[in-house]
Amino acid sequence: MFKKVVLVLSASLCNAAQKENTLNNILHHQGPFSDRIDCTFSTKPICNILPHDKSQVDAPQKLIFMLPFTVVKNEECAQAIDQLMAVDDKAYHCSIESVTKPIKGLQCTITYDPAIIGFKYGPHMQQGYTFEFIHKEQLKKLEDDRFNPIARLALHDHRPHIIIDSGHGDHDKGAINQQLGIEEKDINRSIGLKVAALLRKKGYSVFLTRTKDIFVPLNERTTLAHNYSGDLFISIHANSAPNANASGIETYYLSPSTDQPSHFHLSHDEVNSYNQFIQTKIEHSKILAHHIHQHVIAYAQKHQKEVRDRNVKSAPFQVLTAQMPATLVELGFISHDKEAQLLAQAHYQDLLARGIYKGVITHIETMKGKHATDSITSAPEHVQAS
Repeated sequence: MFKKVVLVLSASLCNAAQKENTLNNILHHQGPFSDRIDCTFSTKPICNILPHDKSQVDAPQKLIFMLPFTVVKNEECAQAIDQLMAVDDKAYHCSIESVTKPIKGLQCTITYDPAIIGFKYGPHMQQGYTFEFIHKEQLKKLEDDRFNPIARLALHDHRPHIIIDSGHGDHDKGAINQQLGIEEKDINRSIGLKVAALLRKKGYSVFLTRTKDIFVPLNERTTLAHNYSGDLFISIHANSAPNANASGIETYYLSPSTDQPSHFHLSHDEVNSYNQFIQTKIEHSKILAHHIHQHVIAYAQKHQKEVRDRNVKSAPFQVLTAQMPATLVELGFISHDKEAQLLAQAHYQDLLARGIYKGVITHIETMKGKHATDSITSAPEHVQAS
């Protein structure tokens, strides 16, 4: 039996003077333990829930998700809505449409089967909102180390599955240094291939979200990682800033940014199980970020002593929502001419790739209770991308 939930986002439905809001983007992430829909707006949405009959738990119930005075930004966003509405999932469904009553705006209708799906909703970042559909049976499997991507990595007979995500691609060029003709997408892809080659030589199973100059949407990157049963997710990027003197390397792990509590339609035990998994995932992501960062900095500074260490930080980047330990490394600033020239050099890329590789190895061996066997002070060898 499906439960239909319609919620309302609004400060006041009767406030005719309210400024127009815009739905800028929708990303539909699909994972083993939950699927999530991340909506980003031009201004911060406020959520109110309309009264509904709570006595008939198993009966279809209807609430209204209304985005007053809200419009869809462009055709690209409209296509994302169409794709979302076309998803054929018997467990849940989401539809978004323009309405004029009870007030002009967008209405989002969520339908799900409460017998197999738990529903969570709440703020995402500063101007976003997330709807999450938690698979109850899969949640139970977290108790089995073989199905838990965090505990599974520590199993001595498990061959790690590593996801290498080279950021941007095709028309999405990322950061660009116009004067030098250097584009981030090419740097990311080249280093990603080198990291993958090193990890495969070590005997690990590696999946790259892209090996060619193609565009892969953010939500598809995480879905691909889940489909491959990834244990670790490493996203490779280069930075940019208006200040041409900004330079250095920084590494990120997920830190959800919310100023309001999330709301669950789950049992107390299920909520605890879900929260524990997310918290453990973030903790292990932080450890992974530190392992990779310290090695990347060490190798970069072997070649260029003045490379700045910008430290490990947290941020709510979309790719870091992958349901496994995940990190995003910014390997330097394309907007800094000297650093951009370094990033374009094959030898320097080899060093950065070796640093990422060493960080991954250190993390895996730490999780398995081993000590790293290779010394970081040894001279890195040239890596041939395949």
